[in-house]
Amino acid sequence: MPRTVIDKAVAYVKRCYKSERDDNGKPKNLKSSFGYQPGWEPHYTSAAAGLRAMQVCGEYDADETKASVEWLHEHKPKYDERWFYYGTYYYSQAMYQQGGDAAKEARLFIENILLEKQKTGRLVGI
Repeated sequence: MPRTVIDKAVAYVKRCYKSERDDNGKPKNLKSSFGYQPGWEPHYTSAAAGLRAMQVCGEYDADETKASVEWLHEHKPKYDERWFYYGTYYYSQAMYQQGGDAAKEARLFIENILLEKQKTGRLVGI
């Protein structure tokens, strides 16, 4: 894929990061994350998908990427919130790619939520 296409994708995802920008284009608010589209408030699902998109494009050290990891750390998902599974798909991948404590914490958190909600019962034939 041409680099110009990736650069345009990154620019769009960065516009979805909810923050005013300084004169150099850097986000002023590093206690935020990605909304569903530019100007929208961050939500668990859009934050996780935006974070993973930035990582896929190689933007691991971008301010928006680092801040989104922290935002997700402070805004834990709730099982009953809208698009939980979709967000968890991206959240799990993004935190795994982040590595270290972020990956360990996310794994345990998601395992506990899913195991708690797992239905119990007998499997046929066992």
